[in-house]
This record gives sequence, structure tokens and C-alpha cells, in this order.
Amino acid sequence: MSGEIDVEGVVRRYGDATVLHGVSLTVEAGAFAALVGPSGSGKTTLLNLIGGLDRPDAGRIVVDGLAVSDLGADARATYRRDRVGFIFQTFNLIDVLSAQENVELPLALLGVPPRRRAERAAAMLAEVGLADHARKLPTQMSGGQQQRVAVARALVKNPALVLGDEPTANLDAATGVALMDMLAALNERRGTTLVIATHDPRMVERTRVAYTLSDGRLVSS
Repeated sequence: MSGEIDVEGVVRRYGDATVLHGVSLTVEAGAFAALVGPSGSGKTTLLNLIGGLDRPDAGRIVVDGLAVSDLGADARATYRRDRVGFIFQTFNLIDVLSAQENVELPLALLGVPPRRRAERAAAMLAEVGLADHARKLPTQMSGGQQQRVAVARALVKNPALVLGDEPTANLDAATGVALMDMLAALNERRGTTLVIATHDPRMVERTRVAYTLSDGRLVSS
């Protein structure tokens, strides 16, 4: 899997409101890309469509030759489990599980044996600089540390594609920049395609390519 994304004339409506108006773009495999725009521009909606969390009303989304937009609910769930990692602005860690256990979760869903998934989770935590935080609960870590755990969880299954929805929104400026620098380094080292939605120009500077949305239309790239 290479992580190449082709979005072709995608339209998404919610009731009488059209959120995306025929958006088309291509993200090359291995890119570190940003979807940029103010709140309500459609970037999160587009991210959700690429990730298979939702389906467009018209147009196609193809990832690595798989027409994600044509999949039913069960097939999209399999696509998300096997091919996509997600990073959320609210971290979405399970508070009663340690950092190590949170990172192991995607591997458990894939049926990886306990010993092997523990080894992979520990290695991934070390890669994001949290080897000594493996046993800590999310409530015992800072926001930046929790988001690093979330990044480790997204990458531990070696997905071709990782999607981040405002991953620095709940972090202070310095921590947000540090996280973006880490993501850029991981992208360079692993070749994983990363696409983030953000409205912060400081975060966009860390990416390689940016697609700007306004009122549900692609206005620049």
C-alpha cells in the first residue's frame, strides 16, 4: 500500500446544506499534506470521507486503487481497521488504559498475538519519545504527551495513510510546533502518507503541500 489519494468531484450534503462542492485533488504517496481553511470550510468533512467515516453524495474517493466511496459500512470499517490511522484533536485515549495498552489496541483488533503487539507498541512509544511513559495513564501525562501516544497508536499498525483532524488544536503553540516537527520527521523516516486538517499557518509550514478550502470549494493548492 502506497497511500496515494485521488478525490474526484466530491460532493457532500447535510440536509439542504452543501458542505463540499465538487472537490477534486490528488495527494501523492508519502506526502505530508494539509487541508487548510477556516471552521466550516469543509476540511474535516473531506478528511472523514477519505478515512471512510462517511460517504460522499457524488464523486469518488480512491485510495491505493480502492474506491473507498463505493464501499458499504462493513467494508469501510475493514478499510479503516486495516489501512488508516487516525489522530484526533481530543486525543481519544481510553483513560483506564496505560499508554502502552492504548497503543496496543489497533493491533489487538487486527488479531496480533499479545507478546508481539506489546513489543511493537513499546517500540512505537520509544519512536515518539515516550519509552519511559508506557505504564502511565493518560491522566498522568500532559496534553502533548497524550497526543504523542495518539500518534503512536495511529502508526503502530504501519498504515499507508494517517489522517489528523486539527491534531494541535488542544496544545499550546510550542507543543503544537514540536508535535508537527515530530510528524514531519516520522513522515520522512517511514514514508507514511500524512494528511492533516488545520487552520493554523504555523502548522501548515511544517507540511510539504497544502490544499486550501473555502465554503466547501478547493481554492488553491
